[in-house]
Amino acid sequence: MKRYAIIAILTALIVAASPCPAFAENYPQVIIGGRVLPQEPCVYDCATNIIVDNLDHVTSDSFAAYNGENTLTLHNYSGPFIEALDQDLTIICEGENTIGSEDYPVEAGIFVSSRDLYIIKDKDDTKDATLKIYFTKMGLNTGYYGNITIDGSLITLRHCMPSTSSLDMYYIYCKDLSLKGGKITADSDAAVKVYCNGDYRQYDGSEMSIKYTTGSLRDSFGLVVYYDMIMDGGVLNITSDNGGITADRLCMNGGKINITAVNAGLSIDRILEMNGGDLTIEGGSGSSLSPQIGIVLRSAEALFCGGKVSIPGNSFTAAIFDDGSSDISFTGGEHDITGSASAVYIIGELKFGFTDGYAHFSSSEGPALVTGRGITLENGAAFSDAAMKIFGVMDPTASLVPAGTQAMWSVYTQELDPDITIARAKDLAARDVTVLPEQTPAPQPQPDNPVTGTRDRSAVLFVAMVCLAVIWALSKNKVRNIV
Repeated sequence: MKRYAIIAILTALIVAASPCPAFAENYPQVIIGGRVLPQEPCVYDCATNIIVDNLDHVTSDSFAAYNGENTLTLHNYSGPFIEALDQDLTIICEGENTIGSEDYPVEAGIFVSSRDLYIIKDKDDTKDATLKIYFTKMGLNTGYYGNITIDGSLITLRHCMPSTSSLDMYYIYCKDLSLKGGKITADSDAAVKVYCNGDYRQYDGSEMSIKYTTGSLRDSFGLVVYYDMIMDGGVLNITSDNGGITADRLCMNGGKINITAVNAGLSIDRILEMNGGDLTIEGGSGSSLSPQIGIVLRSAEALFCGGKVSIPGNSFTAAIFDDGSSDISFTGGEHDITGSASAVYIIGELKFGFTDGYAHFSSSEGPALVTGRGITLENGAAFSDAAMKIFGVMDPTASLVPAGTQAMWSVYTQELDPDITIARAKDLAARDVTVLPEQTPAPQPQPDNPVTGTRDRSAVLFVAMVCLAVIWALSKNKVRNIV
């Protein structure tokens, strides 16, 4: 009996150590509409909803061909959602492809479980390839840790649920998002955003347009980038009745960003760096919010080294504003910045050290420039109006420069009374200010001869005559010595 008991115990241990059938599917797999594709080359036939072993058995021109590893080719695909578990997934688009429909949207279009998703176009195909996804919760989703790279194809992400105030819906949800080519149109009448838990990067040849509608929700944005947003090229368009873009850091080296927003066009937590490209921010409408801020700096540093920044009209109360202690530096580029109350209103310091370009600031109701720690001109930078001066004022008794960190600094075309108040100083501050690089005097042309109209060469002729006289005298003296 003891021997049988030992055998029974050993058998139980072996069974316990064996894989449980309930978890036998914990291996890399690709799923279409709930059907697991085999780990070998196969084809999903959209017309019959059947998985076949090769293209010869497909009954229509609408299918998804799987290579058995990590690549799925959509050819005029019209079918259910696609997901990948425990593996990266590359999707090649051919022809016109659709996931879900207006009447029967899917909850999530393409889902890759915390791995990487690549959507590309066959480089040998000269025709445009399209992919349309109609969804109710997420269009493209790789979870908190998965990256998405899009290179080619015309992608439309359409949210199909009636307008809602939920903030848990996403056109794209991923860690890093990289746009290398193609065009993405993200369209909705609800609060649907693009969310990057990591970095966002865009290159030449790519374009993305995001529509974001929230109603009266505050502090919400059409594009959320948790860390770095780097624009090396391409076009990014955002239309929002609330916030446009929020990022920890924006480094713009090229390309174009066009934002139409209400609450905050661009919100930066750490650093804004303009090296090139075009950034345009305009005030929008369509919600209960009135246009407030163009660029919000949250104790951030803003470096305008190149490119162009345009915040036109008086649609924002302040074109650039900080709610902490941000510093701004302008050293290059061409910038036209306008706000109704102020063009720039920051607690930190404002520096100008242009080597080329200009910065133009204007406001209709108050000072063009307001800072708490002073305005500095460096490297020969100067106001276009030589009469303009910088003063700092402190309530209640007021003191001129230096006024300290609690002062209001601005630009004036007149001297200020020693006991002026900040309220009065705001009224007297310049509402239109242009800063230019150091102006090098142009070389003066030679005066023209009043008779001939040509430049006067009398000085040159005089020197030439003197030289000839000296040469003649030396030659005469040489003759005499010979004789």
